[in-house]
Amino acid sequence: MTAAVALLCSCSGFGPDLPEPEIPADQIIAYTAAEQTGPFATGAFLATLKENNFTPEGEGGCGEMIFESTVYMAGAMAFMGRTALWTIDLPAQVASIGNKAFEGCTALRRVEMLGDKVTILGSNAFYGCTSLEEFHIPDGVMEIFNDTFYNCKSLRTLTLGAGVEYIGDQAFYGCSSLESVEIPERVTFVGNRCFDGATSLREVIIRGNRVLDIGSRAFVGNKAQELTNLTIRVPASLLKDYRSSFFWEAYVDCLAPIEE
Repeated sequence: MTAAVALLCSCSGFGPDLPEPEIPADQIIAYTAAEQTGPFATGAFLATLKENNFTPEGEGGCGEMIFESTVYMAGAMAFMGRTALWTIDLPAQVASIGNKAFEGCTALRRVEMLGDKVTILGSNAFYGCTSLEEFHIPDGVMEIFNDTFYNCKSLRTLTLGAGVEYIGDQAFYGCSSLESVEIPERVTFVGNRCFDGATSLREVIIRGNRVLDIGSRAFVGNKAQELTNLTIRVPASLLKDYRSSFFWEAYVDCLAPIEE
């Protein structure tokens, strides 16, 4: 077992500005997530690693990561490009996952959140995590930003938390193993090409009464051959509204009532 620095808090110019947690001064370590060249106000944290080695300079892989000290957020680009990281348990105190935090972690299969405090998933957070098989978005997350799970082509099981209200552009683009998804009641918008390229998608269930506005090519695509096997279920009382909506014109033949 090797002691190392796990880079977990940073800021960047990508996507939305993320709030910074209050971190005791004695827990701050003088490394940044991006370049490891000097002190950084919100710190990085001591961790232990299994299966492989990891250094602040990015040498080696990560294997399985286990944290010893309190961790409040996975900062921007914290684990970006760590191609040997295959599983990670995020401690109960973690409240946000930053922009590009796990982008390009191509071996990452499992992310376990040990608490329920996560409220932010940054843009591109899991971009290109091609081995990620399942993910549960916590109830505290209100927005799924652009490209969050872009090209997670092994993602088979996806649970959207009850608090989600907005799903950004290309959030699940290229998730070609995803077969079904349930859109929670609070969602008001599904972005451009959100599920485009999800070629295995067979069923979408929309629970609420607010998703009458969707972006271009939001589900799979607009071509007839891409939509043949797709069913989009909506509340029976709103079926007529969906079928008459301009935004849903491409999916008229896919629409069906929710089976209770």
